[in-house]
Amino acid sequence: MREYCLDIICTNYLKISQAGSAVQGDFKKLNRRVFSLSIGLMKIRLITGVLLVNLVVNAFLQPITASPLRISCHPDYPPVMFLHQEKPAGITVDVATRALDHLGIEYELVFAGPWKRVQQSAKVGKIDMIAGLYFNKERDQYIDFTVPVVDDPTVIFVWRNKEFKYNTLEDLKGKEGTANLGDSFGIKVDAFIEEHLSVQRTVTIDSNFRLLEIGRANYFIYGLLPGKAQALRYGYGDLVKSLPIPLAIEKIHLGISKKSSFRHLIPKINDYIKMYINEKMIAELSEKNLKIFSGKTQ
Repeated sequence: MREYCLDIICTNYLKISQAGSAVQGDFKKLNRRVFSLSIGLMKIRLITGVLLVNLVVNAFLQPITASPLRISCHPDYPPVMFLHQEKPAGITVDVATRALDHLGIEYELVFAGPWKRVQQSAKVGKIDMIAGLYFNKERDQYIDFTVPVVDDPTVIFVWRNKEFKYNTLEDLKGKEGTANLGDSFGIKVDAFIEEHLSVQRTVTIDSNFRLLEIGRANYFIYGLLPGKAQALRYGYGDLVKSLPIPLAIEKIHLGISKKSSFRHLIPKINDYIKMYINEKMIAELSEKNLKIFSGKTQ
């Protein structure tokens, strides 16, 4: 009887041991599965974290374009740029707005004051674009320039019957000149004026014609087309004339303030100008804007 009981006890112990081993094996398998699951969750969290970081970084790297883009220009340089119904107008303004329409960019035409103030407004970021200006070193500090839009011959206007021989800038030495405040005539001419010539600056166009009339200036430096348009506007059309040799032939660009969030558009605007702007279109825009300007002054 005792032996029989021992056999039963041994048999049951063996079964219990085997069951315990099986349970331990299941626990090990479960632990491995839990560990694998944990590793998987960690990988998912890591990947998600990396994606989130990339999204945040990319958001900061992308330019923030606060719409609309604000455009201003020289208020009195027809037909290239001027004010019509208190808004910027002209050849370069048309080119700028057509390019922005092509790119789907919202814009606003803004009167920013006299030409000097327009440039200052771009310098401090109050406006985004100047639709029409020459390149020079000073402006290059605060403006990103597009490729040229239109050529602009700068000439010397004189009072009738008071012409003088002009071939080079040297011929202007010893004479009194006048020009608009803030106007630039290209790096070379600007430097020569600064170092060698006597040129007073005026705020209004008609002041320059008046100085020629009363003999306080021998010449007025200005763009050919704008000078003729302004002479007609102020009643000096038959009283002043331009000397035949241009002082310079400068190129007029569009410019975006370096403080603007729209700086990244320069390459796309350049592409538009290269593809669509040609002499025929400029001639059409010139004729259109001369008519607008003439209607404005009647």
